[in-house]
Amino acid sequence: MTNVLSGRGQYDVIVVDAPFWTGQFVNGRWIIPLDDYIKETPSVDMGVYYPSMLDLAGVFDGVTYMLPFYQYNMVMLTRSDIVDDPKIRKEYKAKFGKELDFDNLSVEEYVQVAKFLTRDTNGDGKVDIWGSIMTPKKSDTYCDWANYFFGLGGDFYTNKKVTINSQAGVKALNLYMDALKNAAPAGSMGFSFDDALNAMAQGQGATMVTFNWMLGPLNDPAKSKVAGKLNVHPVPGGRGVSAGWGWAIPWNAPDKDAAWQFISWVESAKIARQRALMGGAPTRRDILEDPELSRKFAAYYSTLKKVLPTAVPAIPMMLEQIRFEDTVNDYLGAALLGEMSAEDALNRAAKELSRLR
Repeated sequence: MTNVLSGRGQYDVIVVDAPFWTGQFVNGRWIIPLDDYIKETPSVDMGVYYPSMLDLAGVFDGVTYMLPFYQYNMVMLTRSDIVDDPKIRKEYKAKFGKELDFDNLSVEEYVQVAKFLTRDTNGDGKVDIWGSIMTPKKSDTYCDWANYFFGLGGDFYTNKKVTINSQAGVKALNLYMDALKNAAPAGSMGFSFDDALNAMAQGQGATMVTFNWMLGPLNDPAKSKVAGKLNVHPVPGGRGVSAGWGWAIPWNAPDKDAAWQFISWVESAKIARQRALMGGAPTRRDILEDPELSRKFAAYYSTLKKVLPTAVPAIPMMLEQIRFEDTVNDYLGAALLGEMSAEDALNRAAKELSRLR
């Protein structure tokens, strides 16, 4: 931030965390448009990127400001030692009359499954496995709940009108509160993403909807009791929160041409593939369709191919994004604490959001 506010910058290239800071960086004119550079560089093919990734960390109001190179979309993680247990599956089918299918769960079904998986496994009369590890702490509620909202077909705006208080919004919040009350560990109201990661790593949960980067630490046997026991699935409803990073050139870059030369090189197919081989989170179709990479990261890439086409930026692309997130968090928190109903909370949120740009 200090760099882009100074008269002469120190950096030719910066990384912008999208969508959380995009509006502020564009509104402040802290990063420059890249369209002219793209037109003059035939080797840069914007068609290789998933449109959802360009919407997230590339284009703002029809102008390209970044090239997306890393995504941390939200996915659903499940414990294979629990959800693939034949006894659990047989019990579920007997109770609900259908097979467990985590790749195609609706939001309503997910809450049902989470409550079903919450149980006392050692017979001491206390729940020791919770169906859903959640992040309802005020600073992190937004992204957690938004998956429910998007999965039910909700959008924050429809034809420029605020629709957070739509039927989908109210239903999403009521379902979220149901899961929190009946399928999440005691004390979850204080859980941030770090707390949720720790709870899952300690073996407390059967499922968790979270950012895909958490798969790495959860599969580290030195830090996690569930290493090697995790399945990766699309979020319930098949339409979840998207976030990521984009390469950008600050307005005060000492050498803008050199900056573009680096970006066009680092985003070339060859270098993007090398990053992917090292475990990067690709944003390009050609990388996800690469035969060698698809074999090496079979389960992960298979899920990403389902997740990326329908992913929704966590926050709408607007100028007052920080205020938007803070406002939604405030009213979600009020509903979770029982200070107002889901409908009242979202109606009040909608009224405030309608004033933002």
